Amino acid sequence: MSLSPALVGVTFGQIVLVGLVAALGIYVFALRSVLTDRLAMLLLAAVGVLLVVWPGLSSDVAELLGIGRGTDLVFYLFIIFCLFRFVSGAAHTRRLESRLASVVREQALRNARPAAAAGSSEANEAPQA
Repeated sequence: MSLSPALVGVTFGQIVLVGLVAALGIYVFALRSVLTDRLAMLLLAAVGVLLVVWPGLSSDVAELLGIGRGTDLVFYLFIIFCLFRFVSGAAHTRRLESRLASVVREQALRNARPAAAAGSSEANEAPQA
C-alpha cells in the first residue's frame, strides 16, 4: 500500500495539529458549555505552565511529532489557543447581547402605556419650548 502523493511530506505533527483544529470545530458546534469552556481553559493553562517549567519539553514533543523546533510547536499551540479564545469570546458576547435584549424588552413592556391612555395624555400636554 503506497501513500498518495498528497500525503508525502506530511508529518505526524501536522496531522495532530489539523486534528486539534478539527476537534476545536467539533467542540464549538457540538460540545460547548460553560463547564467545558472552563475545563478547556484549565487544560490549556496547565500545558502553558508545563512548557514554562520544563522548556525543553516543547522541543522533545516537537521532535516526537516531527515538527522542527519546540518554538514552532508553541506557536502552533498558541494559534489554537487564540482560536479557542476567539470562539469563547464570541459566544460570551452573544450571550450578553441576548440577555441585554431580554432586559430591554422587559423594560419596554414595563414602561409601555395603553394606546388610548397614551394618546389622550399626549394630546392634553402642552408642547414645551
